[in-house]
Amino acid sequence: MIRVWPALALLLLAPDVLVAQGLVGAVRDQATLQPIPGAMVSLIQGDLSTGRLFLTGQDGRFQLRTPGPGVYRVRVERIGFARTESDPVVIEEGQTRTQDVYVGSEAIRLEGIDVSAGPRQCSLRGDDVGATQTLWDEARKALDAARWTEREAGLRFQVVQRTRSLDAGGRRVENEDRNVAPVFGGNPVRTLPPEDLAEGGYVREVEGFIHYYGPDAAVLLSDAFLNTHCFRIVDGPEGETHLVGLEFEPVGTRNPDIEGVLWMDRATARLERVEFRYTGLGRRPGTDQARGQVRFAELSDGRWIVRDWWIRAPLLGLSRQWVAGERRDRVMVTGVQETGSEVVSASGRLVSWHADVAWGHVEGVVWDSVSGTALADAEVALGGRIRLTRSDARGRFQLDDVAPGTYWLRFDHPVLDTLGVDPLWQEVIVRPDSVTHVDLGVPSRMSILALRCPGGAVVVGTVTDGEGGVGVPGAALTAAGADDGDAGPLTATTTPEGHYWLCGPRRTGTLRLMARLGTLASESVEVETREDGFVSRDLVLSLSPGTRAQGAVGDGRAVLVGTVVDAASGAPVEGASVRLVADDGEVVGQALSDPTGRVILVPDRSGTFALEAQRLGYAPSRGEALDLFRGTRRVEIRLATEAIPVEEMVVSVRGRFPALERNGFYQREERGLGVMLDRDAIDALAPVQAGDVLRRQRGVTVGPSSRGNTTRRFFVFRRSTLAHDYCLPVVYLDGAMVRQGGPMDDPDTEERPSLDELIPAQDIEAVEVYDTASEIPVQFMGSGSACGVVVIWTRTGIGG
Repeated sequence: MIRVWPALALLLLAPDVLVAQGLVGAVRDQATLQPIPGAMVSLIQGDLSTGRLFLTGQDGRFQLRTPGPGVYRVRVERIGFARTESDPVVIEEGQTRTQDVYVGSEAIRLEGIDVSAGPRQCSLRGDDVGATQTLWDEARKALDAARWTEREAGLRFQVVQRTRSLDAGGRRVENEDRNVAPVFGGNPVRTLPPEDLAEGGYVREVEGFIHYYGPDAAVLLSDAFLNTHCFRIVDGPEGETHLVGLEFEPVGTRNPDIEGVLWMDRATARLERVEFRYTGLGRRPGTDQARGQVRFAELSDGRWIVRDWWIRAPLLGLSRQWVAGERRDRVMVTGVQETGSEVVSASGRLVSWHADVAWGHVEGVVWDSVSGTALADAEVALGGRIRLTRSDARGRFQLDDVAPGTYWLRFDHPVLDTLGVDPLWQEVIVRPDSVTHVDLGVPSRMSILALRCPGGAVVVGTVTDGEGGVGVPGAALTAAGADDGDAGPLTATTTPEGHYWLCGPRRTGTLRLMARLGTLASESVEVETREDGFVSRDLVLSLSPGTRAQGAVGDGRAVLVGTVVDAASGAPVEGASVRLVADDGEVVGQALSDPTGRVILVPDRSGTFALEAQRLGYAPSRGEALDLFRGTRRVEIRLATEAIPVEEMVVSVRGRFPALERNGFYQREERGLGVMLDRDAIDALAPVQAGDVLRRQRGVTVGPSSRGNTTRRFFVFRRSTLAHDYCLPVVYLDGAMVRQGGPMDDPDTEERPSLDELIPAQDIEAVEVYDTASEIPVQFMGSGSACGVVVIWTRTGIGG
């Protein structure tokens, strides 16, 4: 299993609070005197920045604290515009000055930047000049604004969390899980400190899980990142000539790292997205699929947020083959997992932003080309079962709100079984804000004839055993008519699935049809053939006890009827590969078990054979030698479960709630981290409100902000408040941060939701409580986590 810990947190803390001495004012256009939002304001003392930053809002206002009395200058930076610095301002001890700053409109244009301006540059700090430095300065402004927004309180988000399964090439979407969650104070994603990533790498294996970490604004701006990466200018990708890129790559050979490009708009100098790839992963299969992307958005008041992000990582599986009786295993890419989030809306007191969700739509008609009519009640599925619908009486279907991408579009109908045709697939590309029209159809008679029988066909169908409906392989079909003359009867042999095609000159008349397997025979039936195509007729060749199937097979062949079951539960196992192997290693018969676990094998010769069965997730089975000479032999094949130790895979433990298993709840419980409460433990507490679960734990008390207010309860941990005057813990809901932590005397504490307001008690599946920073798992570390963390898993959010 792959865990992705991307790096794109919007962990919003309270803005700087004006205290004893400082500077307040507004940034205004020197020509129009209008306030300017989105300007990054800082204080400079001498040649050094004080480190205090403020991002102006709609009113252009800023407030900055000074570290002490002295002479300061106000520096104003705007994306796409030249830097402005004010005249010196003297601030006395305990004084708060008010001064507006007026800036010009000298724009920075990136259109003329030449990608051949120079070689890669490995230092982007200081006052260096040049094209590379210019691009970095513009990217840095957006990253500074995003990092400032991470610390600023007040925003609420509606976030779509998405996990996709793609094919091994990472091109087609095969499945998708989506979850919409409200987030108060920040996005539910986080990363490790920049120094930790530089030292330990961006990809790590911990207890069988592969963790992929991505870069956030703090990482990209850090000395640890700049000291270990070099940069150069590149042209925009094909079809996006309006972009110019600042490409970065690690210096030398190091731990698993990242390389990529910061893409900026040439006209506005705004940072549009960051693309990155993981490097230094060795020769592990699928390393080319390990990559990610971050897109940014600017709000109307100048704040910057991460609009969406995704990280892809390869899923590895074990390919197990038997060659000459020996098992050979090979690790291979079985698919690609994409994990990401998208901010649908963001709102605050003075701002409201909604993403333009560019959904696509798929519509069409399913046709029965054999009969020339629309095909009703056909099952139409997109990418496995991401979207599923059925055609109406006129064969029409429609799939709405589909995320852009490349998918397989499949349809199935009983008529396909009748014709011996598998469910049909067609690749479809879904584009944003558009309707993709696709017509689906059963192949025409002529198409099927051309595919199966170039010379024409008379009869098609399936031969089954009559008990479980399993196709009988190797059965001989004959169809003879009174006027065959010298041409003789039509003959065919059934496929491993039991399908047959009797091919020959097209004719009209009556044929007598029969299926045989040695001395076993079906009933003889009459079929009326047609000159313009074929007719369909299924036959039953009974292999049940007490029938002629128990008699000898005159041509020396035998039939093996097997049932594959789970050794523990006795349930049938579908899709198991069963085969008969001769002493020299030659496979004389092979088939897959059907949904009832049934499989029929007809070896191409008599003899003594080993019976082998295997399926992913089960230990291979190799039974005693079977003597198969004449007649029907029935066997039961029992498969025992086996956990296959592949690096990126963890087999779920039986008896545990699968969603909690996937999210690591039981692993953390086994490691003894925090207090873990499952559904049984919660039910035993008989909570009326969600807060009752926490209130009944040791070391928990009610914070002072709720004194005099009996309707709202804020719980705090005694162990985490030793260094604070009461400290509010962080709260996660289904893995998403829904409330940040911090001192309870912050002015916005009463605006944060309480546990009782976040979720009803009856919707809780499990709870994790960490009352000290030393116990908190890395995935739940973030702003305010020193105050403790509460993780709540809901019954609906994780599929309970």
